[in-house]
Amino acid sequence: MKNLPIILVVEDDQLLQRVVEETLTDGDFDIVIAASGENAVELLDTADGKYRALVTDVNLGRDRMTGWDVARRAVG
Repeated sequence: MKNLPIILVVEDDQLLQRVVEETLTDGDFDIVIAASGENAVELLDTADGKYRALVTDVNLGRDRMTGWDVARRAVG
């Protein structure tokens, strides 16, 4: 079993979630998808440093948090 880097993807559009997931999985990454900014923050709070990268939509339409909010929370 490979120990692949894990990327947290934050995207509220299901079609784009699938496209990003397929693209990154083909590149030998494990993917965790959050469908909202709040969900992403919950995952980050319990991650214990497991994510190697964050890919986020800036405009999370139905969400109160933006991708910028999630990125700020991820780095500090």
